[in-house]
Amino acid sequence: MPSSGQLRAPAGGATPTPPGTAESIPFFSQAATFEQLWPSIEKALGDVFDSGKFSHGKQVGQLETELARYTGARHVIGVNSGTDALVLLLRACGLRPGDGVLVPAYSFFATASAVVLAGGRPQFVDIDPVTYAMDPEALDAAVTPAAGS
Repeated sequence: MPSSGQLRAPAGGATPTPPGTAESIPFFSQAATFEQLWPSIEKALGDVFDSGKFSHGKQVGQLETELARYTGARHVIGVNSGTDALVLLLRACGLRPGDGVLVPAYSFFATASAVVLAGGRPQFVDIDPVTYAMDPEALDAAVTPAAGS
């Protein structure tokens, strides 16, 4: 990996601009940080691989304990993905089979699939064309007893 002071040819064969010239825009390089952290990352990964427990192992328990202490939460559950986190959240909220859950119409597929995996029924709500977030007016219109409100 080139250091932040080395040139790297851009895609398409264009001529790189030397660092420090008026045309260059310096980018934050994570290489230096990563290089400093790599020994501890490598050891932690080695410990996990050596244990043969990629979930529910000692390191996961330590992470959960440290996160609970850091956030002040009574409980922390480490999961393997955001999808699983959403499924657990929906189940903890008391989602029943067939309940509607309002989700943004423009989102990563896991937003709706987590609802299905938890037994619910995703109901898509339009987004704001400027922010791409769920449109508040469309959300208000979508909230009905049938939507699980």
